[in-house]
Amino acid sequence: MFYHHLVLGGFYRTVLASAVALSLTPAWADDASSANELETVRVIGQAASIDKALASQKAADNIETTVNADAIGQLPDANVSESLQRLPGVSIERDQGEGRFVRVRGLAPDFNAATINGIQTPAPEADKRAVALDVVPADLIESLTVVKSLTPDMDANSLGGTIEVKTLSAFDRDGYYLSLSGKGSYNDNVDETSPELSMAASNQFSIGDGDRNLGIAGGISWGKRDFGSDNVETGGAWDFDSGNALEEFEQRDYAITRERLGMALNFDYLLSDNTSLYLRTLYSRFTDNEIRQANIFEFDEAMVAGQRGDVAVAKELKDREETQEISSFVFGGQHFWGDDWIMDFQAGYSTASEKTP
Repeated sequence: MFYHHLVLGGFYRTVLASAVALSLTPAWADDASSANELETVRVIGQAASIDKALASQKAADNIETTVNADAIGQLPDANVSESLQRLPGVSIERDQGEGRFVRVRGLAPDFNAATINGIQTPAPEADKRAVALDVVPADLIESLTVVKSLTPDMDANSLGGTIEVKTLSAFDRDGYYLSLSGKGSYNDNVDETSPELSMAASNQFSIGDGDRNLGIAGGISWGKRDFGSDNVETGGAWDFDSGNALEEFEQRDYAITRERLGMALNFDYLLSDNTSLYLRTLYSRFTDNEIRQANIFEFDEAMVAGQRGDVAVAKELKDREETQEISSFVFGGQHFWGDDWIMDFQAGYSTASEKTP
C-alpha cells in the first residue's frame, strides 16, 4: 500500500540568527617576511556544533529542541529514532532493543507528525499513524528538531509534537567535506558478525559569474545486523483474583536479520544574493526478517508458585518478513526582501510503503 503527500509552502515574517565559529589570527601572521606565512587559524570543536543548535532554538518563534550532525555522530545510533531519545521531553519505543517509534511529552507516537526536509512523511504501516523512524539511517542526517508548539505555517495535526528531519547540505560546511564510517558488532547468540558502512561528501562549485554558488552533497549508508534473543513471556496471562496465579507462559527464541539502506543527494544553488534554490532527495529501505520459535504452556487452571497441575504444550513457529520504504523529494527556495521579510516556497512529494509477503 502507498500513501502520498503533496504540499506547497507559504509566506511569513521571521527573525534571522547565525552561529559563529572561533577564529584566531596570530600577530605574526602579518609579517610578510615570515617564511611560513599563516593568515588564519580556525578552531572548530564540539562547542561550535552545540552553539549552532542553541542559536537555532533561540531564534525560533516556538518551543523546539535541535541536535546537529556532529552531536549525532558522537553516539552509536543506527537510526533517527535512537538519535532522538536523548532530547528533553522525548522517549522512544523499542523493538528487539532498537528504537522505532518516538513519544513527545509522553503522548503516544500516533499523536506526533514527522517531516523530511519540510514535507510531511506518511507512515509505512497501514494500521498506524506514527512514522517508523527506524527506517531512516542516522548517518544521512544534518539536523533533527522536535517542535513542541506549532506556529501558523505548520500543519495542525500533532498533539504531541512535530519531528523535523533535515538531510545533508553542502552550504552547511566550508568547501570540500568527506566522511567515512565503518562499524561492526558480534552476537554470540547466533554466532554472526554485523557490518555497518556509510559515506557522506559535499563540495561547493563556482558556475557562471558566481563564487561558490553551487553546492552538491550526497551520502549512502548500509548496515546489516544478524542477532538473536531468547526469553520467557506471559503476555499478561495472570489471574490476580486467585492470588497472582499464572494461566500460561511462552518460551521464545528469536533469530533476526535487519538490513537498512539509505541514500541522499541534495543540490543548493545561489541564484543571487537574495534568492536561493534547493533540491532535496532521500530514499531509505528497512527489511526486518524474524524467525521465532515458541513453546506455549497453558495450564488447565491458573496456578501459583509451588502448585502442580495439568498443562497443554504447543509448538509454534513464526517466519515474518517486512520491508518498509520511505522516499522524499523536495524542491524549494527562499527570497529575501530587506532585513525582515522572507518568501519561502516549497513543493514536495513523499511516499511510504510496507510489504509483508
